[in-house]
Amino acid sequence: HSIQLEGYLFKEKKIQYPICIGGERACPPEDCGGEHGYFEMLKTLSDPENDDYEDMRTWVGEDWNPEKFGKNDVKFDNPYKRWNTAFLEK
Repeated sequence: HSIQLEGYLFKEKKIQYPICIGGERACPPEDCGGEHGYFEMLKTLSDPENDDYEDMRTWVGEDWNPEKFGKNDVKFDNPYKRWNTAFLEK
């Protein structure tokens, strides 16, 4: 994934940071085979006539939609540790 800082906002009271304020598309499912596998999966799911369509739909779940993004579904796992690892530790 790419994350781009486009600016910053002033901190508001009663909000626990960090938070996600937007994004695009659903996260690829785990174990989908990397970038190549993900694009093959999207190709298969776009064609109900494909021999693998039903198996693929069952695997990802009937409700999975590659266009759906839920900013409230984004979870940050110990962001301070990640920041320190990325920028401060040598």
